[in-house]
This record gives sequence, structure tokens and C-alpha cells, in this order.
Amino acid sequence: MSRNRRIVAWRTPADLLEVKAAFYPVSNGEDLRPMALAKVRAWISRTRIPHAIEATALLTEATLHDTSSHSALNSRLSYSTAICRFVNGLIDPAQQAQFALPMHILARNLNLPASFVEIRHAATHDMLPGLPVLRAVAARALAWLWDNYWVSVGVKWTSEVTGSGEEAVLQSKARMALKRWRQLRREDPRKPLKRFDKTPEGRETYKIIKECAAICRGEEGKEALIEAFLEEKGLIPAGKKKAPLMNGAFHLWLPLLDSLDASVSGFSNMLLSAMLDVFNTTRPLFTLLDGTNPDDTHPPEFMEAVLAWLKHLTSTNPEPKTNFGHQAISPIDYDELIKQCVVRPTERGLKFLRHLLNEYPAMNEKYARIVEIAATQVVLPPAKKAEDGTDTRKRKLEEVEAEVKEFEARFEAMKRQKAEQEARLRDGDAMQVEAVVETVKAGRWKKWNGEWTPRPIGVL
Repeated sequence: MSRNRRIVAWRTPADLLEVKAAFYPVSNGEDLRPMALAKVRAWISRTRIPHAIEATALLTEATLHDTSSHSALNSRLSYSTAICRFVNGLIDPAQQAQFALPMHILARNLNLPASFVEIRHAATHDMLPGLPVLRAVAARALAWLWDNYWVSVGVKWTSEVTGSGEEAVLQSKARMALKRWRQLRREDPRKPLKRFDKTPEGRETYKIIKECAAICRGEEGKEALIEAFLEEKGLIPAGKKKAPLMNGAFHLWLPLLDSLDASVSGFSNMLLSAMLDVFNTTRPLFTLLDGTNPDDTHPPEFMEAVLAWLKHLTSTNPEPKTNFGHQAISPIDYDELIKQCVVRPTERGLKFLRHLLNEYPAMNEKYARIVEIAATQVVLPPAKKAEDGTDTRKRKLEEVEAEVKEFEARFEAMKRQKAEQEARLRDGDAMQVEAVVETVKAGRWKKWNGEWTPRPIGVL
């Protein structure tokens, strides 16, 4: 369950399989190629699509236009354009050497017949090939696209659908386990766990811990459980006002987090990294027609709750107590967390960084300057007006003064650098400078009256 999502133009895998079946029908029936062409045009208007799909559409459209209602020249132009785009789209991305390689070599590396390159060259630089030749080459191009792209599309999507089904099962198991934990511990979340508790409640508690550890046997299972943790009614309390509920959430979930941290390798770093990813969620590609943007990340209360968890799990003396991140099996990698915050700085990420520097003063020497540089890269959200009309994002006077002093220091450094450059120019040979100036003023060469030393012409 990778968090790196890939945007595609089709809505479901079935849409792509339907277009595949229309371009390459198994039996003779209704011609569905016009429908497939309309779908591909709609996909192109949404986002970029694979070159093989676009090339198939162009070649198919040229074939459909090859009728008596169109002139021979029109058909030749359609075929030639489709074949040229088919070849260029394959070869141009492969042209990555410092010096351009011959197209025949690139085509051979791609297992592309040389005849395609020759027809492309003729259609571009010579007379257009005749219709019989173009028809044959277009048919061969469609066959090549089937063998090298379309034949594997069904297998690829089938495996992806199967994989997504397994992910859904893991997510369902994770949510059910956390729901049972919440129901079991809700009445008395402060009750400590006893290792050999033989009561029904104690047996059920350790059964849930074992189930969660079993889910985390693979990377996808870990991601499924962490995703369930970072939902409302997981680590994040339900409701709008979450801050007053955080202490209860700490008591409720810390025993389970500590147990997983002690039994699942890498769990602590993976959970903290996923929490930081909540701050880095990017905006959607499209905005609403009325100009507003949909909920691009999470509500502010949700983000603050995640920040509270980050601070609590990385504190040196938290209350309630926790051993999270202090297990030998997977200690917290603070360097990696700081790197994640610095590479993609956010307002709450910087709050977390400053929390780490306060909790672990030894890090200041190594990271304090980097954190300050990252702070200059953060783009604050637009100012919001409170009910009384005041700006809710006004900065403190001390912060503004500190920024003004920083800019003054930069300005003084720039002035010193400019003065040093001017001094170096003045330290040059005064006689040579004077001679050059006089020469420029005179507009011609002047005789040198000083001691003569043979030099190449134009050199003083």
C-alpha cells in the first residue's frame, strides 16, 4: 500500500480494458472503435496518458478515415502523421546521450522494426509514401503496440485489483482490532496492563495486541494498521474540540503503541514518519468551479492532535509515561525525522522541530541553523479574520524585529562584498588602466612612451 499514488485518466481498470477490447476485438461484431476514440480524447483532456494508448488511437483513427469519402491525399496525411507521432513518441524519450544517436540504433534498442523509422523519415523529409505502403505500416504498428503494450494490460490490472483486495482485507482487520481495543479500554483507560492477567478482559487485551502484531508482519500490514491509527476514533479523538480529549487518548492508546513498538521492528519510526506525512499532504489537482478548494489536508484540530502525539511520543519526560521509541528493536531515528521536516518544511513540522531541539539540547549544535533556514521556506496560509475583524495570523513584535535584524545583517554583508570588489579593481596596475582609458578616449591606438617590451599585438 504505497503512499506514492499514480494519477491515471481512466476511472476504473474496467474502463481501460473496455477500450482495449474495442481497439482489438476478439470477434466480428459491432465496431466499437469510435467509442474507444471518444474515450481516449476525453482521457487526454484530463491528464497525460501512456504514449501507446495515444498512438493506438491515432493509427486507428487514420484507418477509420481511409474511406472513399476522403481524398487519397487526406488519407496519406492522416496515416503519415499517426506513424510519425508513433515513432517519435517511442524514440525521443530514449535519446538521452550527450550526443544524438542515430534513430536506427535507438529503434533497435527498443525492438522497433527499422521500416518504421524509414517510413517516418520519408513522410517527414521526402514525398509522402503511397496509400498501400502506409496502410501496411499502420497495420504493423498496431500489431507491434499489441505485442509490446496491450497484451499485458489485462494481466497487470488483474494483479492490481487482487492486490487492492488484499489491502482492503488488511485495512478492515486493522480497523476492527482498534475498535475492539477502544471498546475494551474505554471504561478504564488508565488501568495498567498486567503481563499474566488471566481475567477475560486481560486475555482479550493481549489477544488484540497479538492480532495487531500479526497484521504488521509485512510492510503493507504495517501501513494498514498505521493508517487505521491515524483516523478519527483511532489515535485522533472524534469531535471538533480535540485538545481537551488528548490526555484521555494518550492513556487509551499508549499501552498498545508500547506493546507494538516492543514487538514490531521499525514500527515507531514508521508511525512517526506517517504522522509527519499528514502535515505534508499536497493539495488536489483540481479546484472547485466556484474557486474554493476542497479540504486539501485535514481540519486544523486534526493536525494539532497529530502534532500533540508527535510531541508526546518524542518527549523525554512525558505524562502519561511511555517507552515508545526506546526499545532496542527499533529506536527512534531522530536524524531521519528532522530530515523529513527540513526537506518539506511546514508550519507544524517546524513546531515539532523546535520541540525536538528543546527536548534534546545536544541537537542544537547540529541542527539549529538548518531549522532556521527551513523556517524561511515555510509559506504561511492566508490571513484569516476573526469575528471582531482582527487578523488571526498577526505575528509577534519580537519575531518581526528578529527578521528585520536578519535582513539588515544580509544587507551589510552585501555592502562589504561590493566594497571588496571595488578595492580589488583599484589595486590593479594604475598605468595600464590609465593607458586603456586614454586609448578609449582617443578612439585609436597610441604610441607607448614608456620602456618597450615586445608583446603580442593588443597586449599591454
